[in-house]
Amino acid sequence: MIGSTRESVTIALGELQAERHLRVGRRKIVLVNLERLARSVNAAVPVPGSRYATAAVENR
Repeated sequence: MIGSTRESVTIALGELQAERHLRVGRRKIVLVNLERLARSVNAAVPVPGSRYATAAVENR
């Protein structure tokens, strides 16, 4: 979220955490269920091995 205020990012992360799409911890954001998160925003699920899928796996 480039160009966003800290408040709007905090609110957005809080909403995603309440919906159990992710967990926010100290200096870390963990995607709990990438497929469900993608479906919630009507996006394609990243292909295994792609840049975004790899980043999600590495941050577990």
